[in-house]
Amino acid sequence: MWRNKQTNATIADNSLLRPRGVPHCLQGLTIVRTGELKALTDKQFITYVQTNGGKATSAVSGKTSYLVLGQDPGEVKKRTARDKNVSMITEDQFFQLVRNLSYQLSKQVCQEVDYEQSLIQNYKQITCENIIKQEQCLTDEVLIRDPTLWTIKYQPKCFEDIIGNNSIIAQIKHSLDSDNNLFLITGPPGTGKSSILNILSQDKRFNFVYSNSDESRTGKSIKLLVQKYSHSAVTKQRQVFIFDDAESIEAYGIPEIIKQSQLHTVLKFYLVSQDSGNQKFKTLKTYSQLFQLKRPQKQQISKLLSTIMTAEAIKGNISAIADICGENASGDIRRCLNVLQFSSAGKQILQPSDVKLQLSPQTSLLEKTDIFFNAKKSRNQSQDFYADIQSFYYREQLFYPSLVQNYQTMIDFDFEFAIFMSNQLSQIDQIVYRQFHLSDWSASRAATCLIQQAALELINQNAKSTKFVFPQFPGIISLDKASREVNLLFAKFTKFNLSGLDIDLGTNLIISQVNNNDFLNFMGDFDVFEMENMGQKSLFKDLKTGQIRQICQICSFVQKNDILKQKKLR
Repeated sequence: MWRNKQTNATIADNSLLRPRGVPHCLQGLTIVRTGELKALTDKQFITYVQTNGGKATSAVSGKTSYLVLGQDPGEVKKRTARDKNVSMITEDQFFQLVRNLSYQLSKQVCQEVDYEQSLIQNYKQITCENIIKQEQCLTDEVLIRDPTLWTIKYQPKCFEDIIGNNSIIAQIKHSLDSDNNLFLITGPPGTGKSSILNILSQDKRFNFVYSNSDESRTGKSIKLLVQKYSHSAVTKQRQVFIFDDAESIEAYGIPEIIKQSQLHTVLKFYLVSQDSGNQKFKTLKTYSQLFQLKRPQKQQISKLLSTIMTAEAIKGNISAIADICGENASGDIRRCLNVLQFSSAGKQILQPSDVKLQLSPQTSLLEKTDIFFNAKKSRNQSQDFYADIQSFYYREQLFYPSLVQNYQTMIDFDFEFAIFMSNQLSQIDQIVYRQFHLSDWSASRAATCLIQQAALELINQNAKSTKFVFPQFPGIISLDKASREVNLLFAKFTKFNLSGLDIDLGTNLIISQVNNNDFLNFMGDFDVFEMENMGQKSLFKDLKTGQIRQICQICSFVQKNDILKQKKLR
C-alpha cells in the first residue's frame, strides 16, 4: 500500500494475491477493517467483502465476525474486539479464510449438482471426466503458492539460461563489440527476445535507452530521442537504443532510425519484433544485421518445464504434462509457464487434462469470430472446437472487443435488433469495468453468460459477410501485439484473484447454476442488470429445431432441455 503524492489517496499494491471467492462464500459474516491493507484500498475492501456475500462495517460490535488488521491498526478497535471476543486476523489470514470458505462451498455445490443433466450431450463425457478428476485432486486444505509470476521468477539471468538458438545468441552476445550498429532481432513469442536484451543490458560499458509501443514513435520523436542522449553529458557511457515491438513504429520512424544509425556510428540500435516478414522491415534489412530466433525444440521445453514443476513442488505426472506443453505450445515458453502456474493454483496435484485444453491448437481470433457469426460454418466444426469455445472467455480476451466492433457490420441493419445488441453489449461493458477497475471478479460468471448470449443472437442472424474490422489499440498496428497486450492485462489482474478452483471446475459450477428456472435469480445478484432489458425472451424467438441444437452445441450455458421446453411452451 502506498499513497498518491498529488491526492494523498491510498493505492493498493497489485502485486499481492487477492483470491476470487466463490459467490456468497462470506455470507452471514460481518467484517471490520482497521489500519491500511496492502492489497485493498478502503473502497476495494468494502466492495470485495460485499461481492463475496459478506457485510463490511466501520465499527466493531457484538455482531462482528472478524476484525482484519492492516498496517498501523487502531488500538480502540483492537480493544473493543478483545472485549467482545471478536476474532482478529491479519490480511493474509483473511484471504486464506476466503479460499477455505470458497473451497467448502464449491465442494458442497459439486455434490448436489447433476452434471449429466446440465451439460450438452456432445460435451458431456469430456466435462464429467474433468469433474471427476478435479474431485480426486481437491484436498481439505487449499494449497497456497508464491504469487510471483513464473515468467518473472524464472526469467533467464544469463545467456546460458536461454534454451535453443545457441549460435544466434552467441552472435548477439558479441554484437556490442561489432562494427555494425543497427540490428533487427525477430522470432516467435516466448523465444527469449526480450530476455536476451535484458541480459545484454547488464554490460556496464553502455547506457541502454528503451522505447516501447506505449510511447509515440514517429520520425520526429525518434530523432529527438536520439539527439537527447547522443549529446547528453550526464554519462560518458556509450548509448544503446532498444526499440521493442518494432512493428508498431509509425511509418516514418524506421527510415529515421536508419538515418540516425548512419549519422551516429558510435551508437547502437536494436529493433525487436515478432514479425520478420513485415513490409516495414524490407528496407531496414538491407542496412541492419538480422538475428532470427527459432522456436526451441520440444525436448528442450519439456526438460525446462519438468525442472520448474519439480522446483514448485507440483505433484502428478510431470513428464506427461511437460510433454503436452512442449507439443502444443508452439515453442512459446512464456505461454507454457502462465498456463502451468494458473492451472496449478490451489492444487496439490496437477493432471495432464488440466493443461491440455488450454494448450489445444488455437483458432485465430478472426476465425472464431467468423464461425460465431456464420452458422453454416459452425455446423462443420469438430468437438475440439466447441471445447475451445467453452473456455474462450478466459483465454482469448480479444474475442469480446471483436464482437463489439463487428456486430453492426454483421447484421442486416435491423434497427430493433441493433438497439437490443447495444443494450446487451452495454451490460457486458459494465461487467468488464467492474472486473478490471473495481476488482469485482464475482461478475466474471455473469460476463461469461452475457458474452455467450450476445454471440448466440449474432449466430441467429446467420450473416453472410466474412469481412472483419478490428481497430488497433493506440500505438499498436499488429493484431498479434494487440492480442498480447490484452492478454497481459488480463493475466495481470487474474493472478491476484485466483481461487482454489481451476478454470474447468469453476466454469462447470457456472453451468450448473444457469438454467431456465433460476437464471433470473442468478443474475439478480448484480444490481447493474435489468433483466427486462436483456432480451432474454428474444434468445428463443423464431428458432428452428436445428438452430436450437446448434446453439446447444456451441453454448453449454443454456441447457438443451430447457430451451426445448421454451419452444414447446410457445
